[in-house]
Amino acid sequence: MGTASFAFHASGTRWGEITDDCAMYAISAFMLAVACRRLVPSIRSRWGLLYLGVLGSSVAARVVTQRIGILIFAAQIIAVAVLELGILRTRGTARAQALIWAVAGAFLLSFGLWILDATRLWCNPLNHLFNGHALWHVGTACSLLVYSRFVDAVSSQHV
Repeated sequence: MGTASFAFHASGTRWGEITDDCAMYAISAFMLAVACRRLVPSIRSRWGLLYLGVLGSSVAARVVTQRIGILIFAAQIIAVAVLELGILRTRGTARAQALIWAVAGAFLLSFGLWILDATRLWCNPLNHLFNGHALWHVGTACSLLVYSRFVDAVSSQHV
């Protein structure tokens, strides 16, 4: 994901932006496929196909549209949160529930920072280290770290 983000930020081109978005979809589609695999036991053996289908349709939608890349990503992350919270409500541990809420909180905070940057409410083109977009990258990295802890927790508990 870092390489794709670099491709966009270094080039500033539409194809760089699409590459950056598609790297995000690779992660959100994976998270969505994992949640569906946990929710619907009958797709366990075919969850890889589900992943490729979600990823492929997301990439196709992004290539043919303008400026909705972040919306596709956000919709997939929201779907993951809704699915995981639904699963955990009936068969989850307190630790797993706390972790998925932490993932959601970190993502929402990061997304808020991204919106501040995208709307130019908090954007300083001369400061490349501390701005809304830079903090979006840090925050989403933190949410992915917590998500990996969540996956470990539910895998070890068979939740």
